[in-house]
Amino acid sequence: MTNYIDTDLFNLAKLHANAAAELQYLRNRAAHDKEGILAITNEEARLRRLIFECRPTSNQEAQTKLLYVVNFLGSTKNSLSHDELATIMGSIAHLL
Repeated sequence: MTNYIDTDLFNLAKLHANAAAELQYLRNRAAHDKEGILAITNEEARLRRLIFECRPTSNQEAQTKLLYVVNFLGSTKNSLSHDELATIMGSIAHLL
């Protein structure tokens, strides 16, 4: 995985979706690759955090961000911590 850092929501979403798909693949197919799973888990978490912290520049981008997060949560059966929710809400507060 890469250490690429970008604050553009769409690039972050693309990178995050790829990391999440790779993580799911590794968990299903390569359970013996503990180091690979750990590395991609850390990368997915880093990209997820960057998406949560990303400050959209328009209402449309904020809606896209929220839809991406909801889609991710639904597809992975994950939930948000209180801090993650606060981070997301803080990142779009300037548009409310």
